[in-house]
Amino acid sequence: MARRRQLLGLALTFALISPVVLSLFAAAESARESVLCNTMTWNGTLQTFTLRDDECFDFDLGEIDPATILAFEITISGDAIDILFFDDNGAQTYLLGQNYHLALQIEPTFEEWSDSLSFHWSTANSLAPKSWHMILDNAAHSGDEGLGDQGGNNSDISINITTIERDYYEAYHDMDILAPGSHLQIAGGDELTLDAGSSIAITAWPLEGEPDLYLMTDAQRSNYLLGASADTHIPAASLKQINIQQSLTWTVPQEYDGVTLHLMLDNEAVPSGGGGGSATARVSVSVIVNPILSPVIEDNLVFAVAELGDGITFDASDTPNRRGQIDKLEWDLDTAVDSDNDGDSTNDVDATGWTAVASYMTPGLHTISLKVTSPRGEVAYASHQVTVIDNVAPEISMSHNGVTDSDGHAVIYHDQTITLSVTSSDEHIVASTRWILDGNLVSNDSTFQRSWSEPGLHEVIITVSDASGNSASDNITVEVIDGTIPVIDRSACSVPVTAVAGTAVTLIGAASDSWDDDETLRYYWDLDPLFDGDGDGDMRNDADLSGLSTGHIFTSAGEHSIVLNVQDSAGNTHKMTFTIQVESAPDEGGLFGIVVVIVILVLGTIIVGTVGFHKVQERVAVQMLMDKGMTEQEAEQRLISIKSRQRMSIFANAASRAGLDSEAPKTAAQTEFEHKQALSQQLYGSAVTQDPNLVFQAHRGRDGAEAEIAALAGIAPVQQQAGGGRELSEDEFALMAGLGVDVPGSTQPLTSSSVGPTAIAEDEDIAFLRSLESHTSAAAASERKSAAVSGGIEIPASARSTQSVTEPVAQPVAQPASPSAESVTDPAASPASETVVEAVPESTQVKAECASCGQAMAFAFPAGVEEVRIDCPSCGVEQRVGR
Repeated sequence: MARRRQLLGLALTFALISPVVLSLFAAAESARESVLCNTMTWNGTLQTFTLRDDECFDFDLGEIDPATILAFEITISGDAIDILFFDDNGAQTYLLGQNYHLALQIEPTFEEWSDSLSFHWSTANSLAPKSWHMILDNAAHSGDEGLGDQGGNNSDISINITTIERDYYEAYHDMDILAPGSHLQIAGGDELTLDAGSSIAITAWPLEGEPDLYLMTDAQRSNYLLGASADTHIPAASLKQINIQQSLTWTVPQEYDGVTLHLMLDNEAVPSGGGGGSATARVSVSVIVNPILSPVIEDNLVFAVAELGDGITFDASDTPNRRGQIDKLEWDLDTAVDSDNDGDSTNDVDATGWTAVASYMTPGLHTISLKVTSPRGEVAYASHQVTVIDNVAPEISMSHNGVTDSDGHAVIYHDQTITLSVTSSDEHIVASTRWILDGNLVSNDSTFQRSWSEPGLHEVIITVSDASGNSASDNITVEVIDGTIPVIDRSACSVPVTAVAGTAVTLIGAASDSWDDDETLRYYWDLDPLFDGDGDGDMRNDADLSGLSTGHIFTSAGEHSIVLNVQDSAGNTHKMTFTIQVESAPDEGGLFGIVVVIVILVLGTIIVGTVGFHKVQERVAVQMLMDKGMTEQEAEQRLISIKSRQRMSIFANAASRAGLDSEAPKTAAQTEFEHKQALSQQLYGSAVTQDPNLVFQAHRGRDGAEAEIAALAGIAPVQQQAGGGRELSEDEFALMAGLGVDVPGSTQPLTSSSVGPTAIAEDEDIAFLRSLESHTSAAAASERKSAAVSGGIEIPASARSTQSVTEPVAQPVAQPASPSAESVTDPAASPASETVVEAVPESTQVKAECASCGQAMAFAFPAGVEEVRIDCPSCGVEQRVGR
């Protein structure tokens, strides 16, 4: 095919440039004589004529579509002739006496030919139809370049040309010329990938040489191209040493199902057994595939068995179709049914396509037929059978004209006739109906009737069967009961005619029944016959009261109707209406009730207004305190504190609730400072009055440092001398603050105990701190019960409850500084570790070591206090110190 495409491409190229080439030839050889030929037109029939010496015939084949196959049968008797094929342009080259060999169609051209010819030739696959000429030449002229027949004698010729319609599955149909030692693959790939059972028909018309045609697989093709001598083709599907017309039809066996095949036109010596490949080979070859047309039907059942009414899918997807040989599929889903009513039940088209779905409502064997048609119009059939079984029982529904009670019984009165009916249906057909009454067959109809004179129970069974033996049954119990109705004796009933609202009345009924005992009768009293209390559709049978004798109190005056219902065990009921005129009770306390309602409304209004006024005044009081500098939380706490300390009128205004009419509000910081100052005065007895805001002032530089230390310690600051007083040295300042000081020339820090008299003898502040140590023993001898430490301590509640002591207490000795402490009331709340404490016997002076930094410290520990919480003067970590 590749070689053929190359040749066709060359021919097309030549056709495009030939006018130019011919014009050049015409200019160069304008002196040549034109060739005069007799003209003949192909009429599609056998034509016989004599071609005389030095004569030619232009056989006009007319305009032919591209790739049209022409079959030629030519007989030549006498002298040899040239058979030349041209398109329109090439023919003009010949007729103008120019060199025409370049314009020839090579494959169908035969020069100096005297034998009979039989070949097939396909016109070029051009873009549009072309006019073709077959010129029969028996002359010598300048354009033949001395080649071919040169004339001499007459020739008798007969020609028959036919057009061959291409087959739908034609793989190849054309003429090829092979040079010695060459080959050409003319078909293969998808077009020769076939289903098992398909066939390949190969026909060869040899014209020259002895070529071979080999059909091979991919692997064999590889061996062939490598020049192997074995396993190069499928022997049963090959033609060798073709020297006469040969044909071969090969059916694809199962082993080659879906295997890609190739057809090779060979003019080589290898593989052996074929033509020698030593001469040019010319041959026409036709390859036509006949795909198998064999429909296959599958179903989605198990063992091809379906139940009645089940949908069944029939699938033809396994039908061979590698060459697209299935063009149309038509299903007859039941060959026993003539669905199109044409008198033939086997040709119905119930469905089309690769699948079809059907269901069958008749049990038994059903035959399905599938008809497939190929694009060539070929038809093939397949049939398939399924068995349909009926395993579905009939559906039944039984009814009766009795009353169904809570037990499901059909209840009738004695001497009443009951009619029982059954409605049945089946997917196929109902075959039988059987009524069994108390164990006996009584009817085969769809209904039956029966009555009884005595009460009792009777069992009824209905059974319905279909043609396949499937059956369905139902049963019911018929209960025959008493039909007599109780009779109410109005004269024996005790129902008052009048009554007073709010006063109880007694209702007594009386009735009898001819069938039931009087003791079994049930009595119900409906107090409102105009209202259906139980919603059963009967407004006069509500059981508002029950019992032979009962009581009731009417709450409203007027005429009241009541209905007595008497019912026996069979449900038979007798009703009787009684009318009672109810009078109004004496009117007492009506005005009192109205007054009570009014009083309640007035009190509710007062309470709501008072609560609203109270909430508004509280909110105003909070805002007033916030305007004084308190936070909202402090303001609310103050209101709570004031309410707990004094009885507050519900009409108190906002100022009274905020305490602004008795005392000025204080912030939390001011309160804390005053609290600490009071404790300091309590501990040390200082009568010095300080500015409450002293501790909040920011001290900068050395000026004011002494006052700040004294303020934090809770003592009076050192008086300054005239002229600005004395300025403390850095070491003195550190000593007063409790800080260790390095003394030049000494390895020990300078503290209040290590500084020599000469160093600070004249310092009044340091002397004052030393003097505090002398007060420690005096403080231990005092009878104070509260704990006292330097600045910022909190005395436990138990200590604060004791009598206040006004005498001064010695200031703690600073070693290295005066710590601040507070009593511990909740040990768990302290984050500090337990501090090791060394208590001096019979003294309030306590020494301790910081659990965080290890620095030693000492302070006065008054009697009556067992544990305090104190900040380390060195590192600031809070400590818990016990005695």
